[in-house]
Amino acid sequence: MQASTREKQGRTASASGAGALRHVLVVDDEESLRHMLIVLLKRDWLAGLLRFAAGAGHPFAAAFAPIFAPFLTAAAAPFDVATATSAFKAIASNGDRRRALAAMLTSASRLAVAQGHPPVEPLPFHSGRYLQSLLQTTFTGAGLTIELSEIVARAATRPARADEAGFGYRSLCLGHERLESALPRRLLTGAPADAPGPAQIHVEAGVFAFVARRPA
Repeated sequence: MQASTREKQGRTASASGAGALRHVLVVDDEESLRHMLIVLLKRDWLAGLLRFAAGAGHPFAAAFAPIFAPFLTAAAAPFDVATATSAFKAIASNGDRRRALAAMLTSASRLAVAQGHPPVEPLPFHSGRYLQSLLQTTFTGAGLTIELSEIVARAATRPARADEAGFGYRSLCLGHERLESALPRRLLTGAPADAPGPAQIHVEAGVFAFVARRPA
């Protein structure tokens, strides 16, 4: 999930203020960092789903209404970017919460549709793979030679800090920090030779790098 703030006129929104559009982006965590599938959920639809879930006793409302609240304030109310950012981090940094969001959003949506509520109409965002293919096609077509187009990543296993107790994995990949109790199924750098010990944590850092050069 990622927070996005834009003014209706398309200008960059101020740190807080009326007139900003609140959006909620949901990332498919199963595809992880290699191929991030992102959709934009319309604010009114999400607010309606939360109301439905609360009335139906579905756990989606109790679990996520407080987190989504900063994005669902009245249109005329000031938008608190700091609070919205904290809400984003509460999910983005926790794999269990992201998986719970995906599962509960899906089940609540299906239940709502079965009872006559409108289905979700997500607006897909470009995935990382699409961006890569677009860059490669564009620069190759312009006569440039692509020298690098990949995720550059490094990893190390180190002693866990006090605030990392109980965690075995930290990701700093592509600016998307995650803390997990166990190693994810896929790692950018491949599985370590030895699993982290009780007082250790495996840390990955990575970024998508693209380098194209015009022939001399």
